Amino acid sequence: SLLDFMVSYGLAPESRNLGTPPSAAQLHSLWSLLDQDEFVHLLLLTRAQVTPSLLGSCGHAYVVTSQPPPPSASLVHAPHVSWRERVRTALGFLSLEERLGASPYGILHLCDIQHTNFGVQPSGTCPGEGKSFLDHGRSGFFSVARRNGIEPDEAEQCKNELLVRVIDIDITFFDRRMKEILGQPRCDTDEECQFFDCDAYCDKWRKQCVDVRANSNMQAICQKIFIGVPSITGLLWNSPWRIRRQLQSVLTECADYASVIDKRELAARLRTILLDELKR
Repeated sequence: SLLDFMVSYGLAPESRNLGTPPSAAQLHSLWSLLDQDEFVHLLLLTRAQVTPSLLGSCGHAYVVTSQPPPPSASLVHAPHVSWRERVRTALGFLSLEERLGASPYGILHLCDIQHTNFGVQPSGTCPGEGKSFLDHGRSGFFSVARRNGIEPDEAEQCKNELLVRVIDIDITFFDRRMKEILGQPRCDTDEECQFFDCDAYCDKWRKQCVDVRANSNMQAICQKIFIGVPSITGLLWNSPWRIRRQLQSVLTECADYASVIDKRELAARLRTILLDELKR
């Protein structure tokens, strides 16, 4: 109910059980929060561990749990980070990318992918250990992992990886809104159809941007997080020599959204490489 919702997020007193209706101030606070797209996304995605947990609110403001950003391979930014920790973080990004595409609202498109927009912490409850942290209580909602029928290697994978969440969701959109944004601009070139890290093609005959995203979350994560940007070396780019050639080949293919190889296949190959590293 509305009152249960309000109490669970600190927007109404516990006395609601006695039949006390919410005050006008509490209803105003609730509306001011629900009027913010970022807050609504937070409510939809927190329990699936895509975003940080909500700690409380006051009026239109709210507070979420703090999480440190992921490490990079740059000696300037993270000289103390071990290769094993980078691998565990990368596995967390792969699982996050799966969760982004597993909601009933369609894919959550991340259009501003950079290290500081993500947070990392030890993984939550693993599949097979009570309720899965990917199980939102609705059949098929977040079905990357299940409480029943979990293979041993899946449970081990959960324990090996770090939990990565999106901590800045200002420029994130579900499918419907993403199509509205991408299809708006007039264009002569594909470059004019780029919306931060979400790209579209230009229909040069109609001089209109196509409203379907040309790249993907996986492609952008490979390019911006795993390979890196000019100022920050990526999480996986400076890898040990024993796997550098193999790993960089997969990452380069993944970052190329014109590649004919399916990104799901590349993500599976990348996960296999990283899990093998943790067995060393």
